[in-house]
Amino acid sequence: MGRHQRITRRSFLRRSSTAAAATAAPLFLPRDVLGSAATPGANERIVLAIIGMGERGNQMLHNIPPAGRVAAVCDADARRTAACIKRHQADWQGHVQNWLDCIKTRAKPTADVEIGHRTATVCQLLVITRQLGRRLHWDPQGEVFVGDDEANKLLDRPRRDGWKLPDLS
Repeated sequence: MGRHQRITRRSFLRRSSTAAAATAAPLFLPRDVLGSAATPGANERIVLAIIGMGERGNQMLHNIPPAGRVAAVCDADARRTAACIKRHQADWQGHVQNWLDCIKTRAKPTADVEIGHRTATVCQLLVITRQLGRRLHWDPQGEVFVGDDEANKLLDRPRRDGWKLPDLS
């Protein structure tokens, strides 16, 4: 059996986030999300989700440009998360209000489902890449790993009774 190295959350994020952001984002983000000189992207403001509300997380919060906003925060210490939410509650109430207004008007919300799906996909791809410990080729249209059955098996998991998804095929 192989040796397992202990890896901390901080070292995992340090190792994987820079490489993933630089190399993977252009491969599976649609053109309308990225935008161009002629067409603005899906959002004109910077939207952050911050994991860890320690010194670095708070530093990020205090350096958000005026046009930016925070969509979510998470920390293992619930007290730090609660303190951050209390400080920035007005920002998030605007986000919730935008969503409620869009339900009434049928307009597209600031945080559209496509953006949320692609953001979650990045996180899942990072985890799968880390588990397998090798490079993978992702097909964004088919949402599968090209020619890699082992990686594709990790895209879903067996569900418990009562939580199974319907077969739509």
